[in-house]
Amino acid sequence: MLPAGLIGAAANAPATGTLISVPGGIAGVQRTLALMVDLVRTFKTDLNVNALAVQLVHACAPKDKRCELDTLQVFVRDQIRYVNDIDGVETLQTPVQTLKIQAGDCDDKAVLLAALAATIGFATRFCAIGVRGQDFSHVMAQARLGAGWINAETIVPGAELGWFPPDATCVMLAHV
Repeated sequence: MLPAGLIGAAANAPATGTLISVPGGIAGVQRTLALMVDLVRTFKTDLNVNALAVQLVHACAPKDKRCELDTLQVFVRDQIRYVNDIDGVETLQTPVQTLKIQAGDCDDKAVLLAALAATIGFATRFCAIGVRGQDFSHVMAQARLGAGWINAETIVPGAELGWFPPDATCVMLAHV
């Protein structure tokens, strides 16, 4: 359940959207990742996103970055329902919209997690993944933790911080 009162007026605003044509193939994956990066850059300064992140990590010891990131990942993984996009249509939601409806697909959940992490100081990026030799079909957020990057999977039940699909065969990164 989402903490009460943290979405503010944005939760009551009507949902709006913009249709953007995205090419297929690798160019489409690159364009989608660029749009996701833009969403995080925009919403990492949203006061409601920041307030939620701060409230969520409140129980972590000061400067315990792993605890903070783990807490945010578990929240998005377990409290935001995974639902597919509209049949035949790739969609992206803002983090506020994802919080409002408490649902989204892998890109929506990754954008939310990256925005939550970025608003409390983490460098973030996205990792698009293809499995078993197939085209890119999944994306997860990553955050800088210490000297390296750590995966933060949000759709695999029980996936711990650092989990990576063992059958991944191609990877594309996009830094926020």
